[in-house]
Amino acid sequence: MRTGFTFILIGFGLYLIGGAVWGQSIWPCAVTHAESPSCLHAVGIAMAGVGATAIGFGVIAVIMSLFMRREVRRQEARF
Repeated sequence: MRTGFTFILIGFGLYLIGGAVWGQSIWPCAVTHAESPSCLHAVGIAMAGVGATAIGFGVIAVIMSLFMRREVRRQEARF
């Protein structure tokens, strides 16, 4: 469960940093109405994608650990 929460926190941080990097690069393009490919900061978008993926893995890990904990408690109650 701790691993899942760690993934969620790291993913959230990466998502925020990626969004900030992308936001800083897109703001000058929005002000000047430029439509160049350099306005889409690939590193920021990639960091946000990796962060979202880490959040997903973290949520899955937490859910799996909760199911495993429930099964262990059910087994302990039988003995």
